[in-house]
Amino acid sequence: MKFFERTEEIKIIKDSLSFFQTYRESFLLEILNHYKNVRRLTINLNFLFEDDKKDRFLDMLCQMHSAEPLKESIRVFNIEDAVISERNIDSLFKSQILQNIQYLKLPRNSLGNKGIEKLFKAAEKIKMGRIKKLDISSNMIIGEEGARIIAENNGFPSLESLDIRNNKLGSSGFKILVQSEKYPHLIDLKIDMNKLEDTGA
Repeated sequence: MKFFERTEEIKIIKDSLSFFQTYRESFLLEILNHYKNVRRLTINLNFLFEDDKKDRFLDMLCQMHSAEPLKESIRVFNIEDAVISERNIDSLFKSQILQNIQYLKLPRNSLGNKGIEKLFKAAEKIKMGRIKKLDISSNMIIGEEGARIIAENNGFPSLESLDIRNNKLGSSGFKILVQSEKYPHLIDLKIDMNKLEDTGA
């Protein structure tokens, strides 16, 4: 048990789902609450195409924290390769799970402009003031529309780092983004691989 108490990251992958079906949420809740050194919660479902299993797992995780957030020591919440749906975004932001999070990582989830809009509107409603770093790289965010969703949002007032690499904003989208006044604390913008022309960058 002492070995596990030194654990800094809990990582859940596709193969973990059968484990949770057996032991239910009580085991995961015990881990999250007991291991005081845990700093990162990572969910990598590796393009799980069985949406019902993914939805049930994320719903379970959010229901566990419907009234209380993850403990303050957990600062990084990472969902990658999960192809997050609008339902999943609703579940995340209706719960309290993100309230203490400082680094929200959502790379490679095929959110698209519609999913990003849902994400940013949800964040705006509850003011994610503690989040300082946001990773939405590789999510098919496209053109001026995608850029405006990000540039005109008030949901992340403390944001210091934004990773939007490997999307398709283009030069016109880039110009919209850099003219935004919604992120006064932003000091790190990762935007490469966005189909920028030399004149746009």
